Amino acid sequence: MLRSLHISNFAIIKDIEMELGDGVTVFTGETGSGKSILVDALSLLAGKRGSTDLIRSGEDFFCVEGIFSINKSIVSLLSEFEVNDDNEDIIISRKMNKSGKSTCTVNGFFCSVKKLEEIGKKLFRFHEQYDNTDLLNSDFCKRIIDNFSVEIKSAWNEYSKIYSDWKTTKSKIEKLNKEEQEYQRKLDVLLWETQQIEDARICLEEDSKIAQKLSILQNYERIQDGLQTVSNILSEENGIQDKLSVAEKEISRISKYDKDLDSTASELESIKFSIEEIINNIGNHLSLLDFSENELDELNQRDEVLKNLMRKFGPSLEDVLNYYEKALKKIDEIQKMFFDKESLLELLKKQNDVLSEKSKILYKLREKEGKKFCDLLVNSLKDMSIKAASMELRMIPSQEPTAIGVASMEFYFSANEGEPLKPMKDIASGGELSRISLAIEIITSNLWGKNTMIFDEIDTGISGKVAVEVASKLKMLSKNTQVLCITHLPQTASIADAHYRIEKFVENGRTLSVLKKLSHEEHLQDIAFMISGSDSSKSALDSAKEIEKVIKNSERRV
Repeated sequence: MLRSLHISNFAIIKDIEMELGDGVTVFTGETGSGKSILVDALSLLAGKRGSTDLIRSGEDFFCVEGIFSINKSIVSLLSEFEVNDDNEDIIISRKMNKSGKSTCTVNGFFCSVKKLEEIGKKLFRFHEQYDNTDLLNSDFCKRIIDNFSVEIKSAWNEYSKIYSDWKTTKSKIEKLNKEEQEYQRKLDVLLWETQQIEDARICLEEDSKIAQKLSILQNYERIQDGLQTVSNILSEENGIQDKLSVAEKEISRISKYDKDLDSTASELESIKFSIEEIINNIGNHLSLLDFSENELDELNQRDEVLKNLMRKFGPSLEDVLNYYEKALKKIDEIQKMFFDKESLLELLKKQNDVLSEKSKILYKLREKEGKKFCDLLVNSLKDMSIKAASMELRMIPSQEPTAIGVASMEFYFSANEGEPLKPMKDIASGGELSRISLAIEIITSNLWGKNTMIFDEIDTGISGKVAVEVASKLKMLSKNTQVLCITHLPQTASIADAHYRIEKFVENGRTLSVLKKLSHEEHLQDIAFMISGSDSSKSALDSAKEIEKVIKNSERRV
């Protein structure tokens, strides 16, 4: 509920401040006095975008500030937007300077206009004579019906939950179906590659060992000839071995004369033994050296297998084995994905069954609650002199479940007897829409929380008994919510719990719009002025009092 409002430097308003309470607050005044400017200011607090054109001429900025009593429906939203300071009030402020820089704060915290718009939906509901876009919005019908009773709200929540789960499962399956062919191709390739690696039975460093063996077999004759040559050089008659023996004996003979030669003798003896060991090793190597054409072929084939794998998955055998491990994991993932698809198909079937059951329940409840709502609405419209009103909720089945159910909903309406029902957006006049909108607000006022309803001349174009009935309905609405009403009608003005008159005058060559809260006597005088153009004639004042009396009697009947 809006508790106070402060507006400064806004259009022709210099500075006004008011305190507001429960019930109906009425604003009256001559055309052009600034009543609609008041609505513009309130709409800024509801998240509408501002304009530098709204800054009062000669001023640097405008400021609009409202203080609201907090309600339960908005607490979580304030916390989500991080603008809740645990106060019992919400303070919203909008400012804009001539350069177009705008600031918006909620409880002192900076807030984007987009977020304020979400907050504003919880605080305000605006109704204007020629603006019933909310009423004609296709989603509005659903919002009303699906919140009309606890039972249908519960059914909608259950449907919405299972639909979300069903849609998620269905999307996963569709994605798998779309990618299945590609994944199957990948799986076939991976299975073929891993089979190649498995068949090869790789051992680490096997390639280097094979390379060593191939080098020996491919150069068998060179190795054999070379070893034989070395052996001959070392061991042939009068060769190196024989000459070392002669040298050793000679150095040993003369070392007894020169003890310094003992070490030389030892070294020659060591060299002699080394040569003998080399000759023995060469002999052993020659005896073991063997050539096999079959072994060479087998090794060449094995070498080609390993090189082929390393070219594909290498460059080393270790890399090949690492690729093999990764490929196995990928195979497992793809096979699991195919298995998951089967599980998803089973899950989808179960979800389909539940969704079908929940959609039938929701459909029947919508039909039931829709009829109840339309009956209440028609009765309310008859009270407001649309005597031949008829209305029904029509369900248009969809081919498959959707986010809003298995059928879309639309109100069909006729205001005249004998005329067929047509979509409301196609046939209802502005005056009829205003009364329909008011009737809906009365019927659903307990659904939206205790917010502030703003009616801007929705009573334009009506008079007499219809005006009395509309005023009575507005008064009834105020029992559940705060009502701010701008009007030119005496019947509407007469229901005021608080009455403000907006006046325009010129001061020092500047036009000003001011706000005055009326006493009860001034309230009656203002109504009298609306009736006759005079606020002092006895007949006009008597008429004003009579209208109040008629309205009160009408309220009792309602």
